[in-house]
Amino acid sequence: MLSTALTGLTAQAAYLRKRIVSGIIAGILFVGALGFGVAAGLIWLIGLYGAIIACAIVAGALFVLGLIVLLLGRRRKVRVTPPPAAATPALAGSALTAQLIEAFLVGAQIGRGAKR
Repeated sequence: MLSTALTGLTAQAAYLRKRIVSGIIAGILFVGALGFGVAAGLIWLIGLYGAIIACAIVAGALFVLGLIVLLLGRRRKVRVTPPPAAATPALAGSALTAQLIEAFLVGAQIGRGAKR
């Protein structure tokens, strides 16, 4: 039974490791593609408007994209109302207390009777 659980856990760990490594590689490739895309757009804009204006357009576009990503990633506070308190009978608390006292007294008697 334990070996079956370990085999399943090992398979899950291998799958998770594979997903993490492929995710990191894909992320690096996406960043590279984004960089070359920005460079191509910048070269195109330089031909249309000149270097200063083209850099300002790219900087503004990246700034706006960054703000959008920040706003989309912001966590919204979800208000959770606590469940209503369950109605407990008044006797339940005193019965529990009586049981705790009884258990303490039994333990004390056993402790006194133990040989040292």
